[in-house]
Amino acid sequence: MLEKKASRPISFWYTLYSPCDQKINPETCDTGTTWHTAGLVWRLRPSDTEIQLLSHTHQVLTNLEEETGIEPGWINNGGLFIANNKERLEEYKRLHTIGKVMGIDSYVLSPEETKKLYPLMNVDDIYGTL
Repeated sequence: MLEKKASRPISFWYTLYSPCDQKINPETCDTGTTWHTAGLVWRLRPSDTEIQLLSHTHQVLTNLEEETGIEPGWINNGGLFIANNKERLEEYKRLHTIGKVMGIDSYVLSPEETKKLYPLMNVDDIYGTL
C-alpha cells in the first residue's frame, strides 16, 4: 500500500479509492466535469501560484502510473496561445520569461514559424504565438 503523503492532491486519492473503474471512464463515472478536457494542464499562467499548482499537478499525472500502477489516460501535450494583437504578444513574451524562470519550456514563435509548426493555421492576421 502507498504511504499517504499530505502533499498529494485530492485527484490522486480519488483515483486510488474511487468507486468507479480504475481508469476514470466518462461512461461509467460522472465526475461532474467535461472529461475530455481533463488533460489540459498548461502550466504557463500569469500567477506564480497557478504555475506552481499546475506544475505539481503535471508532476503527479506524469508519475501516477509508476507510483500506483494505475494508468490515468493522461497525455502530456502542448498547445498554442495565439496573439492577434501586439499587446497580447507582449503578454505572451512575459509569460515566456516567467516560464523560463520557473523551468517551463516554451517558445515565442513568429507567424511564419507558427505556420511551419501548424500548417493548417491561417497566420495572416496574427502577430505570433507562444
